Amino acid sequence: MKYTEEEKKLIAKKAIKNKNVKEICLEYGISKTTVYRYIEQLSKNNNRKNHLKIYLTDKEYSHLAKNAEKLGYTKNFNHYIRGLLFKKNRVLVNPNKLVDELYLLRAELNKIGSNLNQVANYTNFLFKNNYIEHSHIKKLKEIELSFEDKVFELKNTIDKTIDKTL
Repeated sequence: MKYTEEEKKLIAKKAIKNKNVKEICLEYGISKTTVYRYIEQLSKNNNRKNHLKIYLTDKEYSHLAKNAEKLGYTKNFNHYIRGLLFKKNRVLVNPNKLVDELYLLRAELNKIGSNLNQVANYTNFLFKNNYIEHSHIKKLKEIELSFEDKVFELKNTIDKTIDKTL
């Protein structure tokens, strides 16, 4: 039976929605191949159906595999190679290691901020007991606020970097 373009689109949408091609095949009396062809036509050929075949020596393949593994692509070379070909900003380090380093940096910043708060508390203690002048307190608070702003900016940058990496 011949189907119109609208009917083909309907069949493809049903198959995608139901995620059960076999059921659609039985319902319309058509083969799986036909349903998949309708789905491909519906998706305007955005599926990866073109193959690129290249030949590598054992040494080249080993080098490619090692580089992919270093960056965390142990099971899917396709994703790694597409990244090399098409991404402007290529990741040249393992994203997991980068994330670990960023978390360590963030923890270190938190420790520095904590130390700064201790200095501020001690300074307040000294001020209350008349061991320090008011102008010094004001200056210290300005430094503390400036530092906290910078730490906040760094934390946001780290979070954004982690989000992009993952």
